[in-house]
This record gives sequence, C-alpha cells and structure tokens, in this order.
Amino acid sequence: RTFKLASGTTSEPGRYVKALGDRDLDGMLDTADNCLETPNAQQIDADADGFGNACDADLNNDGAVGLDDIVQMLGYLNTNADPAADLNGDGFVGLDDVAAALGMLGSPPGPGKDPCVGLTACEVESQ
Repeated sequence: RTFKLASGTTSEPGRYVKALGDRDLDGMLDTADNCLETPNAQQIDADADGFGNACDADLNNDGAVGLDDIVQMLGYLNTNADPAADLNGDGFVGLDDVAAALGMLGSPPGPGKDPCVGLTACEVESQ
C-alpha cells in the first residue's frame, strides 16, 4: 500500500497521510489552524463556529455558502456591522470580501483544524 505524503509521494486511491505542518504557510500549525488552506495569521473567527473568517462566508451557518449569504454580506458593505462578513480582517466589509465569498459559493466553510490533531502523521479519507 502507498500513501500520499506532503512531499507528493503517490497514494492508494482515496487515502492520504497528513504530516504535521502548516499547509497554508500562515505561521499556524495545521493542528490549530482554523483555515487550513487559506492563509489567516490572525485566526479571526468572529462567529465562533470553528472556521476562520478567511474561509467561512457561510454567514447564516447553514453548512454552505449560498446566495443568501452573499445578499447578507452586500447588506453590510462598507460597514463593520457584522465582523463575520469581514473575511480578510481589514475592519470592514468591502467588495474584496464579497469577491472572496463568491469564490466560495456552494462550498462548506473551512476546512478547519486538521483531523489528525496531536499526531505526527495519520491516515484519513479524502474528501
């Protein structure tokens, strides 16, 4: 059996080995990072759902970013009325936040913390 390592080694279909690291290079280890694939050194999670703002445009927390979330975000444009809608953490909701949210349309928030917390390497199902 072979596995896919962070180094790029091949894998048995659908299986991966994730080694302890910082895959988005934001200075936060994957075991504590609330956005594994989006750099967010500040780790802002304004709605305290476990996903950092940078990878969580699901403002109504229904499990996926939808047009309802985009409409809600547009309602906060040029304000800081909802800190969760400030995806880039610059203090207000701008068109850059809306553009980022549109890029997440149809996707769940995250991914958040690595499921291999505390392990040097582990085997997990691919998603």
